[in-house]
Amino acid sequence: MTLLNHLTNDKDHSTKKTILVRGIVGIGFLLMSMIPMAIIGVLLAKVLNVDIHSLFQDYDVATKLTLRHSKNFAILYITLIAPIYEELSYRLGLSFKKWHIAISCGALTFFFLNWFTDISIYSRAAIGVTIILLMGLLVKQKFGQNLDQKYKNIIIIISILGFGLSHLINYSTYEINAIPLYLLMLIPPIWMGAIMTYYRLNLGFIYGLLLHILINGGNMLFTYFL
Repeated sequence: MTLLNHLTNDKDHSTKKTILVRGIVGIGFLLMSMIPMAIIGVLLAKVLNVDIHSLFQDYDVATKLTLRHSKNFAILYITLIAPIYEELSYRLGLSFKKWHIAISCGALTFFFLNWFTDISIYSRAAIGVTIILLMGLLVKQKFGQNLDQKYKNIIIIISILGFGLSHLINYSTYEINAIPLYLLMLIPPIWMGAIMTYYRLNLGFIYGLLLHILINGGNMLFTYFL
């Protein structure tokens, strides 16, 4: 549990600069790991008889959004809209304050309705807002903050894993024999989710959000301009 204690409690015994540097080191470690992960992915694809090029094309949200809307929309959505929405969904509520939890639950409700139903965006938004208001008005003020720390830790872990797993929806089709590759490709978003959670818990919501925007913006820079 030492790693989890660092994730949640570094603010109690580390400076802001130290926390920022640790997050950057974590990102650097992930970047250095990308090459060996890519090699493993290619080898797995050959063993499993999976077309890895098609797999990556299917995962390419930027291209899908560009074809469906425009390049400018893709850049705006991936760089700004998606980070704000995902941070509200997966990390705002980790303060365990009542209204933060309510907003996260409402945002997650909108997310699931968006991907698993055909109802209109207005209906999804209305249901999400209703969830926020019901939880905000009916749940006790100290409900989240009074949770035992072990339950908070479980929720934090679920949040990190949920954020990573949510990236599976980027695929439009799924192949059973490609499951090991899907799991391999979940490592980067889960790792980044852990770093964003680290910033959120130890520096505040805005730091996690800014990191998310910078990461997605870097991806867009690499995709469209390099």
